[in-house]
Amino acid sequence: MFDIKVGQTVCITQSSWYRGQPTKPLSGVIEKIGRKYFYVSLDNRSKSIKFSKEDFYAIDTFPSCRIWESSQDYYKHIKYTRISQALRQAFEVYSDNKYTLEQLEQIVHILNLRVEED
Repeated sequence: MFDIKVGQTVCITQSSWYRGQPTKPLSGVIEKIGRKYFYVSLDNRSKSIKFSKEDFYAIDTFPSCRIWESSQDYYKHIKYTRISQALRQAFEVYSDNKYTLEQLEQIVHILNLRVEED
């Protein structure tokens, strides 16, 4: 979340993870800020999109849209999500990856994890 101001240019993305790919971000301008919601205009739409101030997700749109302060913030989020997914997959119970004890100890050290020892 970030501070919003009328006239501020923001990045808007549509949810598309069901297709497995992020969407290309669009540029919008904050037109109006209310108590619970704010409104963002896009060049190609005649009607503003209503967003929740609580979570920055659009209200009553399909697919759902989200606001980002910049496209760089959006792409950082995409990278974070992909790295998190890769780490989860690497350590799944049924993963084919086999790690040595030394490799696992290095990972524990890097992540600063506590491991119970007998």
